[in-house]
Amino acid sequence: MMLRNDAYITDEVFEQEGAPPDDAPGESRVRRHLRQSMMMSSAMMSENLSEDVFDFSDNNLENPEPSNNEDDAVREVNAVAQREIWGVHLWKCMFIFVVLATSALVSSGTYIVLKSEEDDDYNESYDRFVEAMRDAVEVHVEHIFLGFESMANFVSSDAAAQGATFPFYTLKNFEAEGESIRKFSRAAMFAFCPFVETHQIPEWMNYSNLNQGWLDNSREWALRSGESSVVTADYQTGPITPFIYDLGGPGGTPQQAQTIDPPYAPVWHISPPPFNPQTINLDGNFFQFARAGNAKEILEEIREGFFTRILVPGETGALTSLIFKPEDHDAYVSGFVDWNRSEFTSFDHPHNVFLQPVFQDALDSTSRIVGYFAVNLIWDAYVTNLLPEGVNGPYCVVKNSCGQSLTYRLTGNRAFYIGRGDFHDPKYDSTERVIPFSRPLADGYEPPEGRCIFSFHIYSSSEFEDLYESNTAVLLTCVVSSAFFFLIVSYFMYDWFVRRRNSKVVRLAAKTSEIVSSLFPSIVRERLYADKQQKQEQANGQNAFKNATYQQEKALHRQGSTVTMNQMDEEGFMYKSSPIADLYADTTIMFADIAGFTSWSSTREPAQVFTLLETIYGAFDTIAKRRRVFKVETIGDCYVAVAGLPDPMKDHAVTMCRYAKDCLHKMRELTQRLGQVLGPDTMELDMRCGLHSGAVTAGVLRGEKGRFQLFGDTMNTASRMESTGRKGMVQVSQQTADLLLAAGKKHWLKPREEKVNAKGKGELQTYWVTTRSSGSDAGLSTDDHNPLSSEDSEHLSSFGDGVDVRFTEDMAQSHVKWNADLLRGILNTIAQKRCAPESARIDHNAESEIKYGPSIDELREFVTFPPIESYLESGGEEALVDYEAYEELEDFVAAVAEMYGDHPYHNFEHASRVTMSVIKMFGELNTEPSASGRVMNPAVLLSMDPVAQLGCVLAALVQDLSHTGVPNSVFIGENDELAATYGGRCVSEQQSIDSVWELLMESKYINLRRAIYHTEEEKQRFRQVFIHCVLATDVTDAKLSESRKERWNKAFGIVSRAEANNRLNLQATMLLETIVQASDLIHTMQHWEVYEKWGGKLFEEVYQAHVEGRIEGDPSTSWIEGETKMFDNLVFPLTERLLECKIFKQGTINAYIDFAKDNRNQWTQDGATIVGDLVAKVHATRSS
Repeated sequence: MMLRNDAYITDEVFEQEGAPPDDAPGESRVRRHLRQSMMMSSAMMSENLSEDVFDFSDNNLENPEPSNNEDDAVREVNAVAQREIWGVHLWKCMFIFVVLATSALVSSGTYIVLKSEEDDDYNESYDRFVEAMRDAVEVHVEHIFLGFESMANFVSSDAAAQGATFPFYTLKNFEAEGESIRKFSRAAMFAFCPFVETHQIPEWMNYSNLNQGWLDNSREWALRSGESSVVTADYQTGPITPFIYDLGGPGGTPQQAQTIDPPYAPVWHISPPPFNPQTINLDGNFFQFARAGNAKEILEEIREGFFTRILVPGETGALTSLIFKPEDHDAYVSGFVDWNRSEFTSFDHPHNVFLQPVFQDALDSTSRIVGYFAVNLIWDAYVTNLLPEGVNGPYCVVKNSCGQSLTYRLTGNRAFYIGRGDFHDPKYDSTERVIPFSRPLADGYEPPEGRCIFSFHIYSSSEFEDLYESNTAVLLTCVVSSAFFFLIVSYFMYDWFVRRRNSKVVRLAAKTSEIVSSLFPSIVRERLYADKQQKQEQANGQNAFKNATYQQEKALHRQGSTVTMNQMDEEGFMYKSSPIADLYADTTIMFADIAGFTSWSSTREPAQVFTLLETIYGAFDTIAKRRRVFKVETIGDCYVAVAGLPDPMKDHAVTMCRYAKDCLHKMRELTQRLGQVLGPDTMELDMRCGLHSGAVTAGVLRGEKGRFQLFGDTMNTASRMESTGRKGMVQVSQQTADLLLAAGKKHWLKPREEKVNAKGKGELQTYWVTTRSSGSDAGLSTDDHNPLSSEDSEHLSSFGDGVDVRFTEDMAQSHVKWNADLLRGILNTIAQKRCAPESARIDHNAESEIKYGPSIDELREFVTFPPIESYLESGGEEALVDYEAYEELEDFVAAVAEMYGDHPYHNFEHASRVTMSVIKMFGELNTEPSASGRVMNPAVLLSMDPVAQLGCVLAALVQDLSHTGVPNSVFIGENDELAATYGGRCVSEQQSIDSVWELLMESKYINLRRAIYHTEEEKQRFRQVFIHCVLATDVTDAKLSESRKERWNKAFGIVSRAEANNRLNLQATMLLETIVQASDLIHTMQHWEVYEKWGGKLFEEVYQAHVEGRIEGDPSTSWIEGETKMFDNLVFPLTERLLECKIFKQGTINAYIDFAKDNRNQWTQDGATIVGDLVAKVHATRSS
């Protein structure tokens, strides 16, 4: 949004006040404030204030003309550059010769060298990747052999432990062991097939029927693991096949097993469990992989696991369909490879069977073989993760000694299944690298029939080769060949580059001159340059200083001095050159101070203080350029400017008055804008200006960080004019007033009623500078700011700058807007960190029906916060609350403001100050992790929990909502019904909690509630924090105070192991309560003016209740002692806890302690006088 530029008050407006340029005719001040607030609201919808709020540029300002000195400096730099051009021509000839001699040699050898490097890089990379594949394949092989050898040993040892004899052995939860083995070896499935001799068949049939319960156990385990999409309904119920069978019947139907060469090998245990229980007892010898070469004979011969041939698609489907759903099998295979789905399904992918013998005795391969594990392997699982991501192209051909082969194309850490057979490009046969897929075999080993020895054959491809081919050699050769041409062009352009270099030097010199110009007036700057030049000439052996030395020696002799300049050099106690100083007889100096800044800054962070000063003084600088006023310096929050130097100015007093008026108007405009960012009380700040005219000595005080300064009595008097002035006013001395009278500006002046007693000056008659409006003199300040009489100022307590600013409706609206923006920022953080699933969200429409008892009964030892890890894993993306929620939030805050009573202390303005302090203390939390690196700091927990932050901030905003201007002890006596409802404890606090919660639960705030919490856990945490923080502000309840003390000692003292489990939650809870407590008393730990202002308001509230007869006993008689006890028994112990817990930044807490000590000491000295003035003020207010 574009805001209007600075509207400076013109000379015509100065003569006769009118409406500001941006005000509509007849528009009231209230309407103008509302309109500006709406404009500011739209500008503040972003996190930071728009840059144009701080843009003080004025397009109407006249640009100063460049000085002749600056032109001379540019010409001098150009002359120096021209003198160096001869070297350019020499280097041009040398470079041309060198390029001609070397370009032919370099270009001819470049291509050969780079091409050879590319080939070497390709070969080395290929071999390196192959070795990485070899390592990965060896790991796969070892996992297969090692995994099923360990499973076989486990079965043997478990059978021995059970006292079982094979084949009559059952592992009751086979899937618990089988699942881990499958994942370890990447097997798709495997089955345990014990050997059953012919004479054992009847006994086996009976045994298998009695022990088929293992299947149900395995199915339950598989369902719990969630490894696939299988559900209970997919499993068929019923008994297993009661006999050993095969599928040799007509059409592949089951029939009694017809094993030619016993023993039988019925399928007993399967992982994962099959869909159909009748799969059990299927004779493993029926399958071709077992019949080829007779599996038992091979196992007896080699006594270790071996691979059979690659299964044909029909066998693959018969095996995998027993336990895999088609979609699960597709998902399983897709996890490893890609393939052309239009040509074949995942069941058609190459499978292999690995047979692992099971021995009678564990770890004894010489004992009797009692069965085997038939393992179904999918080759897809073993060709992945062989290459890093981004390296594509090599072919992997899986071959075995049985004459079978498969082809995959490797694409990074995945692979693409091409089909059965060898499909690599014969062009790359020379790149073949063989990787055995088996354990090491003896040289010349001939495997028995049925055992297949596998190996991976890796081939390069054009795609892989392209990764290492580039046109770098060609390009670089062309670059070298073209170097001569480009260098020739470059040297023809060399003169242009030299000119560009000269222009840069000139610009740099101009920038330097600009910086010096901003620090020193033009006359002083010229003398500084001359002084510098003289020193340089002296260093080169020139004697240009002799004449100046002679002149200074003559001056010293006139004063009776016998010391010469040469002696001064030797003794080194004076500068040899003359000081740069002048006397200006006709000047007007302005001292301007921000009234209320000291107390305001004590409640702000350093960045906020500098934001205010930079914004305001930057605007003053811009006005000074327009008014031809010279800014001298800023001292803290004091701004010093002068008119009449270095350039003489006839109407310097008039100019300075106009400048002071512009500054006052700009100050008020900016504080209204900054109040939306820095807090509403920023709008209460104003300027106090003092002007005095006279002679002044000005010059450069040389030395470290020398600068232009003013000296003399005129400076001191101008400072006294400011310090004895009043907020929003311009006070001038008699000398300045005389100049204004001489300029015909008598109507600007209004004599001050009383004379000013200025330090070192005695009593002075001063004047207020006013403007004329409708025939009456009004103060320079706008609107209803008028000069206060001395009688008024004497009766006002020194709150801030002596002016007790009423909390008007406009200020209340500003506080509502500021608090709403503050809460909106926390809601945005909640939206960013929230990760609650949709299913966990509560029904916000039914919340109003929930009834709660007394909130004090909901207090717990601590609030339970989510683990810190949950915040680290959630959020991360920028998020904003819905606009509807923000509208409801602003309406909610406005409703809270309206519910506050019109009390001097317990009001919405005070609640806003407490809220501001809570936010500041959250910023002072020390969130650094512990030395061990573990995040066990409760400050980290609170900083990551915006729901808890919101509960704490909202508690600070509403904690005095139901306060009636009297303590709880009196409030209970005035309202028996409420006392009974809340058990006579924390009555106003509990009523505040219920009132605000009932307001929040109204249907019109449903979007606001959705923004605060989504789940029941978030809601309960928010309510618990809210209740704990509100009730923490009642420091008079003895039970709560004792409970807080015990919980604090438990949180930050030495505790048992059992108590330590919840220590972090307890520490975070106590920190929240302490933050609100400290913020409620923050005025006692800030600047004296802040303490006196709000302490006075509290006394006024209590004394008013006494005058009205609500409180027995005159509080003024015990107020001094009561405040002292508050410091000793409440404030100091509270600050000690803040310091001892080491959770807050120590610098801030030490500042709080220092302020509290200073306030107590000053209260001890001035308390009696202040209380007397406050009593008089209350009676004066009531009488008026």
